[in-house]
Amino acid sequence: MTTQAKTNAATIQSKTNPATNQAKTQPPKTKPVKAAQTKAKQTASPKPEKAAEPTKGNPTPDNTLLKCWVPFSRDYLRKERQCGEATLLSYDRDFARVIAFYGGDTPVTEITEERVTAFAKSPHCLRKDMTQDGKPCAKPTIKKTLRLFKMYLEWLEATGRIEKAPIPKNLPMGSRSAAEKEKAAEERKAKAELARKEAEAAKAQAKEEKTKAKEAAKKATEPEKAVKAQAKKSQATETKTAKPTK
Repeated sequence: MTTQAKTNAATIQSKTNPATNQAKTQPPKTKPVKAAQTKAKQTASPKPEKAAEPTKGNPTPDNTLLKCWVPFSRDYLRKERQCGEATLLSYDRDFARVIAFYGGDTPVTEITEERVTAFAKSPHCLRKDMTQDGKPCAKPTIKKTLRLFKMYLEWLEATGRIEKAPIPKNLPMGSRSAAEKEKAAEERKAKAELARKEAEAAKAQAKEEKTKAKEAAKKATEPEKAVKAQAKKSQATETKTAKPTK
């Protein structure tokens, strides 16, 4: 039988034998999966995803004025700056003015330079009872409030909660300029010089009064001394006169 004949015979046999074709086309058998393994895979809890950390310009929903104040006061003011309880309480009162103006739920990303300027010029910063007709706050109190707000905004930037601290250039924000510091130094120097001159004048006046008092006391005793001297002289004369002669 030739090669071509063998090939034709094999082809015919494969067509007429369905068992052979089924064996060839049937997919390979897989090992059965145990029920326990399947159940374990289904009940296994997925690995927890790592929470996204806040990035600059894209803060978390918790980054509001009031919620950010808690770590600022606890971690920065108390731990880093080591502020005492009295100072922290004073800062709480100052920041309450900021919260009253903006609202505690305001996102920190919505604080702009214009809104900071508006706060600095508002009764919430300038008046004791935060009303238009209220009594004005003392200048040191206003500066302390603005200085605290500036620290807070700079901390927000440093911790990545905002892109840039919105600190207006036309407002001192509680920090004194070089000219203001120089003027304050000159005022302190002038006060010290005035106090020194007043002390010297008081010392000279006390010395002069002491001298005058001494002279007055001396003059007051002179008549008495003169009387005593005269009495002594008279007594001596009388004694001499009364002495018998030989």
